[in-house]
Amino acid sequence: MSEHAEWCRTQFALMSEGGMWIVPRSGLVFQKNDGQLVLVNRMPGFTIEFQLDDYETIRDEFEQAGIKVVKSDEMS
Repeated sequence: MSEHAEWCRTQFALMSEGGMWIVPRSGLVFQKNDGQLVLVNRMPGFTIEFQLDDYETIRDEFEQAGIKVVKSDEMS
């Protein structure tokens, strides 16, 4: 299990259903929706490659904590 699993579970638990989390390091915008963390937008000012890499890192860490991470249809 990831050393960040507890942080991921706490972060997710603090979010209200429909609540947003903007990741400062990469400008990714996630929403808590139906028990999942959904990538809904990307802020400008970051390369797509960096954002995609950070998405994969976030997805891996949260999924190791038992939280599914997906991209919205607009982000696929």
